[in-house]
Amino acid sequence: MQSHKAFLIFLFGMMIILNVSGQNKANRYNDAYKQYLNATCPLEEDSIKHFVYFAKDRALLKNHQLLNIERIEGAQIMYSWRQLESQRGTYDFSEIREDYEYLLSHGKKLFIQFQDLSFTTSYIPVPDYLMSEEFDGGCSKTFTDDGVHEGWVAKKWNPAVQERFALLMLELGKEFDG
Repeated sequence: MQSHKAFLIFLFGMMIILNVSGQNKANRYNDAYKQYLNATCPLEEDSIKHFVYFAKDRALLKNHQLLNIERIEGAQIMYSWRQLESQRGTYDFSEIREDYEYLLSHGKKLFIQFQDLSFTTSYIPVPDYLMSEEFDGGCSKTFTDDGVHEGWVAKKWNPAVQERFALLMLELGKEFDG
C-alpha cells in the first residue's frame, strides 16, 4: 500500500512536469534565440549598461580592449570571501581598490561580484576561521545531480556565518561608500 501511494505521487509529479499535453515546460525557451538570428551590428543605442566579465582573471583587465569602447561601462570582477577576509576581522580590499582606480582612470566602472561559493573541489571560498566548529564548518560541499562533489557554498543559513558575512559587507561599504 505504501509503495502504491509513493508511485501515485511520483506519477502525479511527472504529469505536472510533463504538462498534460506531453510537453516538458523546461523546453519552452528552446527557440527563443531565433528572434535574434537577423540582428545586425552595431547594436542600436539603448540604455543598457554593458560590463565585460573577467571572473577571477583580473590581470586580463590591464590594457584590455574594453577600455577603448565607449558603450562598455566597465568590468565585472569576482572577489571571494577568502580573498577579502584572510583572518577573522582582517579585511584586505587592496585588489578591489586597485581595479577600481585603474578602471576609473579610464572612465570605466567596477561591478563587484562577491563569491561565497565555488565550482571546484580544490577551492574553498570562505576564510579558514569559518571552517571551525563555532561556525558549523562554515561551508558545505555541493554535488552534481549524480552525487559527485563539485564545489563549496558558504553556510549563510547559519546565524554565526550570517553575522560574519554582514560584518564583511559593512566593512566593504565603509571602504568604498563612506
